This record gives sequence, structure tokens and C-alpha cells, in this order.
Amino acid sequence: MYCSHCGKELPPEARFCPNCGQMRIASTVPVVANHQKSSLEFTENIKLCLIEKYCTIEGRATRGEYWKFMLFVGLLILVVEFPLIFITGMFMNVADSNVPFFFLFFISVAGWLALLPPIITCEIRRYHDTGFSGWWYFLHLIPGGSLILLVFTLLPSQMYENEYGPLPDYTDHVSKKWFNNKKISDI
Repeated sequence: MYCSHCGKELPPEARFCPNCGQMRIASTVPVVANHQKSSLEFTENIKLCLIEKYCTIEGRATRGEYWKFMLFVGLLILVVEFPLIFITGMFMNVADSNVPFFFLFFISVAGWLALLPPIITCEIRRYHDTGFSGWWYFLHLIPGGSLILLVFTLLPSQMYENEYGPLPDYTDHVSKKWFNNKKISDI
């Protein structure tokens, strides 16, 4: 059994966690309880998902990494897709030609095809982080399956290394940015 507060393994007879002192509320799976190594800023997270891990399904994605990227995708829909739909509708009513419609439709489809690999791979890495296989992604094809997969993405990270790798450590990304903005005298 593991402590639900710090994630450390508990001795079977312990009433309190020997590591953090928390009253024994045991869990069968070690979980992260607000003790992640570090977190990425929004823009760094987008760069990570879109550039460094564009088509990578190996490894894990924390809740923060996954939900920040999904927020970015949602903002793209609001800022880019809805205006494209609105402009397309205006052209269809004003002009007799379908050329603007097909041009804007092509831009929209090309954008979504470019975003599809990182959306899928980030979600698969999120499943890995919670201990599930990426094959669960195909549950989206079954009615109601997306709701089950939404629950998977809301689960906490497994605290320790699982079969998909260790808990992601973003300190390299954070420390590079921090040291680039600081002078030696500031440290």
C-alpha cells in the first residue's frame, strides 16, 4: 500500500506514514499528490507538444502537459476555425463562385491534418502516464467511449516509473529558461 499524500510505500502495520506523518489513507497505486518535479509554462508546453514530441507516443504526458495542449487546441478553434467558417459563409452569400470557399476549406483541413498527430500522440502519452495502454485510444470509435477516455485523462499520474517510463521531469526546460533570464549576480 502507498500513502495517498506523498506516494511512498507504507509498512503494513503503520497507522501513519513514516515519510510525511499523514494518517494512513492507503492507495494500491502510487499517485502524484501535488509533488510533481516541475511544470512547464503554457508556451513551453505548446513547443514541447508541437515540435519536440510531434509524433512521439513513447513516454508519458502529465495532466498539465495534456490539458495545456488541449486548451491551445480549443483556443485555435475559437480564434481561427470559427472566423474561417464565418468568412466562408460570407463569401458563399456574396459571391457566386465557390473558389473562396474551397480555398478557406483547404486551409482549414490542412491545419487540422497538421494538428492531428500531436493531438493523438499527446493523448496516448497521457494514457501511459496513468498506466493504460495507448490502444485504449480506439475506444473513441465506440459510442460513449470518449467519455470513458475523458476519465482516463483526468486520473492522477502514477508517482513512480511505470512500464512506459519515468514521471516526466521538465526541470531541463524550466531551468534553461530561468537561467537565460537571470544574471549570475541575481542567483
